[in-house]
Amino acid sequence: EFRSSRWSLVVPSVADMRQVGLALWEILQELDCTFLEEHTLLSRFPNQDLVKRTVPLQVLHSAELEELQRLLHFPEEVALRLADSENELFYQVPPIDYLRQVTLDLGGSPAQAGDTPRASVRALVKRFNEVSSWVTHLIISQPTHEDRKCVLSCILRVALSCWNIGNFNGAMEIVAGLKSNKLKSFWLSITEKEA
Repeated sequence: EFRSSRWSLVVPSVADMRQVGLALWEILQELDCTFLEEHTLLSRFPNQDLVKRTVPLQVLHSAELEELQRLLHFPEEVALRLADSENELFYQVPPIDYLRQVTLDLGGSPAQAGDTPRASVRALVKRFNEVSSWVTHLIISQPTHEDRKCVLSCILRVALSCWNIGNFNGAMEIVAGLKSNKLKSFWLSITEKEA
């Protein structure tokens, strides 16, 4: 559904549907990263000449997330694999970079030229955004309402498993994906009895 209009997409095979879904997911990630920035910069600096440049979209973890999608009915396994990947990313970030990131966020002032986040912190933030958009994609890509509810059930079990094993970042990635505005109509369609 898009703006109260039902759309129908017919593809010849499941593999083609998967490719379309992956392409749309990559587009959604690009929109999430640049959409607000493009529109707020113009309003902030109307008198300055801005140079637009295109940054190539790199999906670092799509093969991993594709594999996790196949394992979705085994929430503990998905939670453990998410935890392993995120532990690798966490251990690549030196503690001083965590402190710099937190103090920049708490300061509320615009970042200085030398205050840009390190690559390891950017990778961690990118991973958070990617898993969140993956969770949203899993639900909205399902063809029927019943399928969406089944996937939601699996995702909630994964979030609970992440929480239980101490992967709080993974649990928050999932919650952020579930709170996406793209799922608003889905949440409104769930009755109190179903919840």
